[in-house]
Amino acid sequence: MFIPAAVLVVFLPIAVWHLRGQRDYVSDPEYSLKAPNWLSELPHPVGLLAVIAVLGAFGWLVLEFWLRGWRHWWFVTLGALCLMGIYTAEVGRDATAGRGRPDPGDPGWPNTFGSEFFLAAPVVYGALLIIAAGAIYKIDPAYIAALKAKTKIKSDFLLSGLSLVPGFLALLAVITWKFFSEPSIHTYLVEIFDSLIFAVVIMVVFSPFLLVKTVFLVTGMISAWFVLFRSADLVLRRKAYW
Repeated sequence: MFIPAAVLVVFLPIAVWHLRGQRDYVSDPEYSLKAPNWLSELPHPVGLLAVIAVLGAFGWLVLEFWLRGWRHWWFVTLGALCLMGIYTAEVGRDATAGRGRPDPGDPGWPNTFGSEFFLAAPVVYGALLIIAAGAIYKIDPAYIAALKAKTKIKSDFLLSGLSLVPGFLALLAVITWKFFSEPSIHTYLVEIFDSLIFAVVIMVVFSPFLLVKTVFLVTGMISAWFVLFRSADLVLRRKAYW
């Protein structure tokens, strides 16, 4: 089970990135956060192989569950990690599309399309990691106990705080990338300030739409679980347990 699960988690964001397609726009490079050409459009076999790997891993998981079954809490863990990958690919595709100010002389249009959602990375990654850790704890509390022993952290609150680290590292990487690619530190600081203000408006306005999109995504994952996995328990008259 762990091999196809690992393949699914690793290759899913690559497959989503590939399926979203090239998102580049022509804009003022001084204000743009743009992925390098080799990453903007994946080499032909890479994206296709990632999609095939995801489909193959998913099929392997279905077969494994029909033949053997496993604790259903593993689905919660795997689902949370998959959502992290989807979020990374979706936000990354938009944030690095090179979109900035349509008119290089227009000072009132910050480069925020997609970038503002990077600001939510610590919260999104943190919440999903906590959900995954909670599911692992349900399966075997010894895993979390071993993690506490290695980190020498006894407080559950402080341990939960570690879940924010990946999101902050991703955010720091993006800011550092922008910092070194920005020809003018003044322009960079002004854009960051404008982006933060604009991001608040965008998040407030579009949050209902994002919530609906997220609900549909999670509903689709749960539906797939019922159709492909829960059906095994019903057909084989196997006791379903968490």
